[in-house]
Amino acid sequence: QAAPARMVIQAPTTISTKNKIAQRIGVILYPSYVMRNVLFNRFEGNSLHINPSGNLTVTGLGKSRFYIIPTGNTEIWQQVDITVREPQMRLTSSGKIRLNNGRIRIV
Repeated sequence: QAAPARMVIQAPTTISTKNKIAQRIGVILYPSYVMRNVLFNRFEGNSLHINPSGNLTVTGLGKSRFYIIPTGNTEIWQQVDITVREPQMRLTSSGKIRLNNGRIRIV
């Protein structure tokens, strides 16, 4: 059975508490024919929970740190830091409030 030689992580760096889109940590293992077994280990922080599929659930404000470990080659683990923050008003480049269909846009 082949072991992964490289791993690419796709994860958000910040998440707003008002975010309505489901967030997840995506993992791509190379070569592509290896088994896609990965462990998501929360190391510190309680602002996020993660399930075995990599889906994130916001539980509060703060910073959480995860270790992503492929089971076929644990030496290529990576660390991911994600911050959960309060929602903010979106501004234009000139500093004015950005509107979305006449309503204030919050991100």
